[in-house]
Amino acid sequence: MTKRLDWLDTAKAIGIFLVYIGHCDIPSVYPYIYMFHMPLFFIISGLCWNVERNRNITFGDFVKKKFNSYIIPYFKICLICLLLLGIPEAFLQYGASNDFINRIAKYLFGIALSRGNTEWLPHCSPVWFLTCLFCAEVLMWLIMKAKKEWAQYLMVIMAAVFGYVTSLTGKLPWNLDSAFTAIPLLFVGIKFRNIVIEKPVDFKLLVVLMIASVMFFIWGVSAVDFDGNHYENMPLMYVSSIAISLTVIMAVKLVGGGRFCLLSVRKLSY
Repeated sequence: MTKRLDWLDTAKAIGIFLVYIGHCDIPSVYPYIYMFHMPLFFIISGLCWNVERNRNITFGDFVKKKFNSYIIPYFKICLICLLLLGIPEAFLQYGASNDFINRIAKYLFGIALSRGNTEWLPHCSPVWFLTCLFCAEVLMWLIMKAKKEWAQYLMVIMAAVFGYVTSLTGKLPWNLDSAFTAIPLLFVGIKFRNIVIEKPVDFKLLVVLMIASVMFFIWGVSAVDFDGNHYENMPLMYVSSIAISLTVIMAVKLVGGGRFCLLSVRKLSY
């Protein structure tokens, strides 16, 4: 089935808005937004995961599809920003000097590795998410090929552990370290797909999630940074971000229904 879910587009739009606000350096809202805004995108990606279709597609075709969806746009954005912003800015700052060449070389190296900060990416640092999501979904495809459900759960737990270990050792190319950490969030989206997408909103579940979310906001959970590998208490990060993200998604579906069509821009295969 192929159709556009307007309310899910709205949840994505809210996530995009939160990313924007989170990069505005507003101290009073930063910790709350960074509790869940990136996990929200990973869970939504899981909700859009078509288990049957992806099970029947070959690994090569799956990688090719995701490469076209994520990596080609990633390089396009980076190169456009490099040509229009990075190179002119560096030339104005350094002129025709070795420092200028070093600055451009650092940008090219950062683009190749997808280092998600302004030192390495030319005014497009948020696009690190595209390479991270690409790696996460490729890993998820491999996990979902396991025929036994217990094996899937085991590999998801192993991915979370590996994500924690790599978060202590530094960044890996294409944010593979963050991708491992994102695997449990994708998996939650896949497992909640039937509840969240296929069925009407479970009001009792939504209330429980809302109460849990309010408790996390009141008692406070440290802000997390997927790009920077800062997770503080990782198990608590998973619990809090999942509760808040599902609250946002289900609340949008309950309140919005199909009334948010202006935020729906293209077809989504779910």
